[in-house]
Amino acid sequence: MFYEWKGCSLKPLRQKLLILLCAVLLWQWSGGKAMAAAPTELSRPRIGLALGGGSALGFSHIGVLQWLEEHHIPVDAVAGTSMGGLMGGLYALGMSPAEIEVFVKALDWNHIFDSSPPYNALDFRRKEDRLEYPIQEIGFRHKLIIPNGLSLYRVSLLLSRITLPYSGIASFDELPTPYRSVATDIRNSEPYVLKDGSLAEAMRATMAIPGVFTPVEREGRLLVDGGLVNNVPADVVKTMGADAVIAVDCNDNNRGRDIRGIDSVLMGSLNTVIIENTRRSLEAADVVIHPEFQNVSFMDWNKIDEFVSAGYQAAASQASALQKYALSESEWQIYQQQRAGRQRTLAAVPEAVMVKGTNELNRKAIQSQLRPFLGKPLQLDALDKVLIEISGCGLYESIRYELAFEETGTVLLITAVEKNYGPPFISFALRGTYDGSNYTALNAGFRTTAYHILGDHSELRLDFGVGSTPYLSGELYKPFANSSWFLAPNLSLEQTDGSLFSAGQWVRGYELTSGHAGVDLGYTLNKFAEVRLGYSLGFQRPETGVASDLDDLDGSVRKTELRYTFSQADEEARRSFLGTLTGSWYDKAPGAQGGFGTAETRIRWSYPVGSRDLIVGTLAAGLSFQGDLPLIQQFKLGGPLQLGSYPFQALQGDNYGLGTIGYLKYLRKLPLTRKNLYLGAFFQRGGVFEKWSAPDLSSDVSFGLVSPTVFGTLYIGTSFGKEDKGRFNFILGNLF
Repeated sequence: MFYEWKGCSLKPLRQKLLILLCAVLLWQWSGGKAMAAAPTELSRPRIGLALGGGSALGFSHIGVLQWLEEHHIPVDAVAGTSMGGLMGGLYALGMSPAEIEVFVKALDWNHIFDSSPPYNALDFRRKEDRLEYPIQEIGFRHKLIIPNGLSLYRVSLLLSRITLPYSGIASFDELPTPYRSVATDIRNSEPYVLKDGSLAEAMRATMAIPGVFTPVEREGRLLVDGGLVNNVPADVVKTMGADAVIAVDCNDNNRGRDIRGIDSVLMGSLNTVIIENTRRSLEAADVVIHPEFQNVSFMDWNKIDEFVSAGYQAAASQASALQKYALSESEWQIYQQQRAGRQRTLAAVPEAVMVKGTNELNRKAIQSQLRPFLGKPLQLDALDKVLIEISGCGLYESIRYELAFEETGTVLLITAVEKNYGPPFISFALRGTYDGSNYTALNAGFRTTAYHILGDHSELRLDFGVGSTPYLSGELYKPFANSSWFLAPNLSLEQTDGSLFSAGQWVRGYELTSGHAGVDLGYTLNKFAEVRLGYSLGFQRPETGVASDLDDLDGSVRKTELRYTFSQADEEARRSFLGTLTGSWYDKAPGAQGGFGTAETRIRWSYPVGSRDLIVGTLAAGLSFQGDLPLIQQFKLGGPLQLGSYPFQALQGDNYGLGTIGYLKYLRKLPLTRKNLYLGAFFQRGGVFEKWSAPDLSSDVSFGLVSPTVFGTLYIGTSFGKEDKGRFNFILGNLF
């Protein structure tokens, strides 16, 4: 058969060759560019959108998108950097501007960037770490290693959820709107455009602010925020085949800013780098939208309405330049239908779990915990909760999930990113106390934890402190296979201070050196509670520097102890309940006529009032059995928030009781740390006495400033008691 074409006859093979040649010439003429994901050929200009970074300022992109949609201006491709990468990614997934606004307003921006799981999700031993050593951990692998940044476990789970329907796509061109995110490869010192692979990982990488959040490892590259090299990726949109590029630059500039102090100089320098690369990138843009911000900053995450309004107004100010890209009503409806037609919904029933990025032991543990999700529709709320619980073991920087579609069925694919700086891990504490009289203590504490020292899930914990009251202790935690039972051999050596009083007057202080070696049999009830039964052999040696009646208190100590511990708190410890119940039997102790026993309970709690205030309280009591207690084993009160109008250990005896009720009134956020500052008022009633049938109680009122810090809670105040004498108090660490 022959075909007629402009008067020439061609055989089919020659016709195919000619068509191929024309296609190659057309590709060369277009520079090899292609606008993917368009189901039909467009007769209009292809419009690309470049969205810049700027932290919370990036919410202004929502307002720009709103204006574009209201005026029927299509977006055929979108690329973004940092916050622009997140906003652009949400739009590329098929969300409307209104849906994006609802989505970001529903997020808890006070906690979205938390670097560790909430307190209740932590394993019981990690709860102990958080309470006793609150300062950010570092690692030790042949040398001390500081983390690359804060982990973003919530962000990883959030991105996993919203991108899940698009698991396994070959390219981001398959999204309802073709998408690119821009990162900086600091290993090769170059920009890196993410166009395929894990969509959640791509959106996470472009947001990894260097020195703040952990980088993303991908195919040998180490990726951080793309704002360092290409903050408004107009050139990237151009390479996606856009005929016209609309760029949104929401970064604030340095002009008119009062740059004083090292923090302002550093921020101004970083801003200069971003502004300069933005100027180069914007050369590829046809229209530039620059929102103006009044009385808001890049850290105002909860002022979304103001940012959206700024973006909308900025787009409106460019109406004359943008209107030429507007579609007619019928064209707009076709565009919307085509975009909606490429959206995907999730109806996943995973048949297997696959875990990447961790060792064999942890892989099996994760698979075991996720087995209940197999063979039924995936419940994302429940999945997120379990993955946060898994993060509570303290081994992972982040965990994300997606789906893989195999011949055998749908697979729930988990990527667990282990912390690359440990184990072992080292955490820190700084503690201080001043009673306004004779007692001052300041200590730095360190805890090192190594894992799998003696079998699966075993831990070696070493604690040591330097300062006023030095100490050294260690514990080997060895759980029995596949059970909650454990053995814990332990030892300690410490030096503490004590005070001697006579008729309410301080006589002298003494230094107590003590130590023990023992073993505990324990059972972990759940993430919140543990019970232990232990036996220990030890010694004690009090010293005053002069001959004294304390010499008969020098000797060996043998003790059996049963302890129950409960620990529960919400994310900010605004609602918490922590308690211990301890029973001890001393077979031997210096100064005792025979065996004796003690029992003690200590409970502390907090409860929120309104959105910022707190009520806090404590209840503590101790009692003795079988005769008088030796001085060292007596219960003691006195010092800050332990009846603070009395000096340290001014009250000593065989039994005691103490109750506290306090109110913390929110004052303001502290600069830099953004921690709450409170005015605290506390009422205490308690005392130390010989018999519970005749308790000798007194009252105490304290006032002061309270604020959580990276070192622990800080309290500076004064206490008043029955003698109406104010006494200055200072605490750094735990208040009670």
